[in-house]
Amino acid sequence: MKHNLLLKPVAYSFLQLSIYAVMFLCSCLRTSAQAYYSNFAAPAGNYNSSSPSGCIVSTAPGFTDDDNIADADLTNYAEVSSTLGLSLLCSNNSYAISSSLNFTDGSTQAPAGYLAGFHIQLSTVTSLSVLQNNLSIQTYLGGNPQETASAGSLLGLNLLTATSPGDVFFTTTLPFDSLELDFNTAVLPVGVAYDYRFFYAFGSASLLPLKLTAFSAVTQAKDITLSWATASQSGEVKFEVERSHTNSSFIKIAEIKADNILRENRYSFTDNTATDGGTYLYRLKMVDQDGTFTYSKVILADKLSTASFKVYPTYVTRGQRINVFSNDISNGEATLVDATGKMINRYKFNGRLSIPSDDLKQGIYLLNIGGERKSSVVKILVR
Repeated sequence: MKHNLLLKPVAYSFLQLSIYAVMFLCSCLRTSAQAYYSNFAAPAGNYNSSSPSGCIVSTAPGFTDDDNIADADLTNYAEVSSTLGLSLLCSNNSYAISSSLNFTDGSTQAPAGYLAGFHIQLSTVTSLSVLQNNLSIQTYLGGNPQETASAGSLLGLNLLTATSPGDVFFTTTLPFDSLELDFNTAVLPVGVAYDYRFFYAFGSASLLPLKLTAFSAVTQAKDITLSWATASQSGEVKFEVERSHTNSSFIKIAEIKADNILRENRYSFTDNTATDGGTYLYRLKMVDQDGTFTYSKVILADKLSTASFKVYPTYVTRGQRINVFSNDISNGEATLVDATGKMINRYKFNGRLSIPSDDLKQGIYLLNIGGERKSSVVKILVR
């Protein structure tokens, strides 16, 4: 398949914040070593796909939502899904999906030695030998082929499961700026429904970026229990649990040793010091072997009776004012924080409040309104 993509680097800081809006799923991108992803604000021109043609018995199922391989949301996917009654007989039996990488740091290519791969999920996992013989990844630079890896040179195939996505990749010896994943109809099962998903392409300097697949909090009468899960974990030494209470700064309250195994790992921690009323915010600080770290999204746990608030609009075009009304609070305060928990501003609240959005960047914000032992937290999206 010819690969002719026009690479248009786009600095798109809204990506990680919009992922935060999917409250219980995020892909935490490691900052300790540079990694590039196919995460464009405008996918058009940055991806391509093709499906088998010239089939005798029936038409081969094609890709759906193939632009998802190159859009800003790393949690959605391009897909090939169907049920075959008979094996396909096609003159061209190959599928291919390709994408450029988004170089937000000013680079124009990933250097030799980087890992090149795709984040995928196969609902019906074909035997490893069939995958090795019928799936390959090719790198490109400026539209010209660089390297092709298949069979035993592809890593991660043996870790694929039918229930969770994983990375398939190889170590490059030449620089690249885009990737293509090829597979043929031999990997499609006959008589069984299948659903193959292709999330994004990546070029990474470190082995398997950490995937935080879940992070949630359950509030109980005397404590708050946090649960989280990781996939494709490698290199983490520990998780530090940090908490903020009633608009205070984040503090470390626990340290959990990481299990560095290339499979899904599940963790939990019960905060039995969360006995006071108020809104609790939690985040994870994921620390690597070299001391570098990255933060998870912020999650909320509310141990107060919820006051009655009206906030509008919650989808804000920059320049609009955010209006807040309450008949329950006459002497309190409101704080606006971004998705990382950073304080943006603090306001006095006496039942009426109008917040300007002129200086807010695009992204997700949390408006925490409280007073007189009642509170509420509202998500605001600034576009």
